[in-house]
Amino acid sequence: YAHRILSAALKYAVKMEVLYRNPVQVVDPPRVEKREVQPPDVGTVNGILTALEKEGDRFFPALRLIAYSGIRRGECLGLHWQQVDFTRQEITIVKSLVRSADKGLILEPPKSRASRRVIDLDGGTMEVLREHKVRQMEHRLLLGQNYADHDLVFPDEFGRPLNPMALTRALNRATKRVGTDGIKLHDLRHFHASLLLQSGQNPVLVSKRLGHSAVSMTLDIYGHLMPGWQKEAAEVFAKAMSQGS
Repeated sequence: YAHRILSAALKYAVKMEVLYRNPVQVVDPPRVEKREVQPPDVGTVNGILTALEKEGDRFFPALRLIAYSGIRRGECLGLHWQQVDFTRQEITIVKSLVRSADKGLILEPPKSRASRRVIDLDGGTMEVLREHKVRQMEHRLLLGQNYADHDLVFPDEFGRPLNPMALTRALNRATKRVGTDGIKLHDLRHFHASLLLQSGQNPVLVSKRLGHSAVSMTLDIYGHLMPGWQKEAAEVFAKAMSQGS
């Protein structure tokens, strides 16, 4: 990672004629072994979400949405109500909340064209969002002029962009309460993808849902979680050979 950052920085220096060559290009970075993704199981995620809902945790709707849609944390916190369609039961991802070193929390377009997407949601999750909107409107009326309305689905208590770490800390507290320490927020995205693939959903559909730039990325990350594919391929090949002979 350090090699990649330095290489990009010094490449720009060469372009700006500050350096005459990029010394990092002659250095081979160490090989990094990829760790296989091991998402939590259904029981664990259900336990966490149930605990959050029973306690009336204000972050429950956001964490439920991430688990049931596979969107990224920044995409969740950058979602506006105008991008939530209750009639068609879908959300549209067009912005992501990121932290800038000089500007603080800002909304930016997705980094790739594939990340700009429409995601269908189940009826239960839409109902959670609908109830969340009602509570948010009541809270807004209570604060009056102290509430800065940015139309965000998941703002802070005063309507401003929410610090992403607040969502992460909420999940950490919930996992400790139910005895499942070690689960990270991004694991909910991994969980969503793996459960769909293990349920037999087309990898292309899962890739589109996650906003991956190519289906090969989805298979590279989650291919090991798809049991039976090799055996099915072997049987299909043998059947084709027997029919041909």
